[in-house]
Amino acid sequence: MTGYPLLPASPMLLAHLLGLVFIVHVLFMNYVVAAPLIAAWYALVKGESGRQRARWMLGVMPAAFTFAINFGVAALLFVQALHAERFFTANIILGSAWLSNIGLLLAGFYGVYLAKRLAENTSRSARWAGLVSLAVAALVWAVGTIMVSNYFISTQQENWIAL
Repeated sequence: MTGYPLLPASPMLLAHLLGLVFIVHVLFMNYVVAAPLIAAWYALVKGESGRQRARWMLGVMPAAFTFAINFGVAALLFVQALHAERFFTANIILGSAWLSNIGLLLAGFYGVYLAKRLAENTSRSARWAGLVSLAVAALVWAVGTIMVSNYFISTQQENWIAL
């Protein structure tokens, strides 16, 4: 017994799969981070003339958000298998901030559908879609901030006592 947790496959295979699913996650996440900001710019600055472009960008958002979440969960499962002690300790240290990821993602996902609906509704100002898109972007950034905090806490074991 080496002291390592039992893994369902070779650590090398798990590390390669982690790299693969993380790259796909990052591709979708780039769209999820940028699209609401660009759509908000079209809706807020361009107004009614930018509604069509904002509507197109927000129309793709539900699928992109879904794939970003699914591939992100897959990456987290590989991290959990490969770095269990550090990953779980960081989660415990972050506590409620880590758990708030679920609520932030749910609110962001709901906001995507709301912004899409507001962009499609020509009887309302396009600016509402832009404001909701900015809120979605803020929620996604908050989740990213918590994930980065988790990474830094998990890699700096010497600071765990101070936290």
